[in-house]
Amino acid sequence: MGVYYLVGAFIAGLVARLLQRRMPLLASHDNLHALRLFSSFFVPFYFFNAGTHVPGDALSLEALGLGVLITLVVLPLRLAVIVLQRRMVFGESLRSSLRVALALSPSLIFTLVLAGIMREHFAVPPVLYGALLFYAAVTTLLPSLVFRKALDVDPAQYERPDGDAQQKGPAT
Repeated sequence: MGVYYLVGAFIAGLVARLLQRRMPLLASHDNLHALRLFSSFFVPFYFFNAGTHVPGDALSLEALGLGVLITLVVLPLRLAVIVLQRRMVFGESLRSSLRVALALSPSLIFTLVLAGIMREHFAVPPVLYGALLFYAAVTTLLPSLVFRKALDVDPAQYERPDGDAQQKGPAT
């Protein structure tokens, strides 16, 4: 795993978005939906491959304990920073700001890439690597455990054909 996964995914998304604006027939909603379905088919294989490279020492009670500790310290700090920023900048309510902060909490791929880089290049102990895997899993699962209904985040659903965003999107 490496940063090239993050950069590649970002560039692919950016190109798809640019194509949607500049060549609407090529990047129609149906074509982009088909591309999302195609890519979602391969996501489990990526995670299966990543899981086969986890050392056995990373799956210990010590790693679990450290992962819980990291999660209990880092996650509330991340949420608090986002809530504070949204309240100060946008004047949102606490509830609305917290919903946004929870929705932004998942960091699975980013954490996996950083943990992989730390393990490969900086020889971090397997316990810390396992703790980071636990943290990544919790931050990824948290929004789906907290929110009662799924949030639809398909940006094309909320845009008019002229490219302007509609106001009928999900309320936060």
